[in-house]
Amino acid sequence: MDKIQTSEIAKFETMFLEHLQKNHPYVIEDIQKTQALNKDNDEKLGKILTDFMAQGLFAKKSGN
Repeated sequence: MDKIQTSEIAKFETMFLEHLQKNHPYVIEDIQKTQALNKDNDEKLGKILTDFMAQGLFAKKSGN
């Protein structure tokens, strides 16, 4: 996320949360149930984030 323009952060937060709720609700449900971010969910979120960022929906900081 540190690669996107600061002006894109609010857009990113909204779109990523919508993406999680629509496509990966099981991750959110597990985090809510356990009240913790365990290693398994951390790895899942990392992969989901990588795939989401690869869509190129956000302006990047110059030099990235």
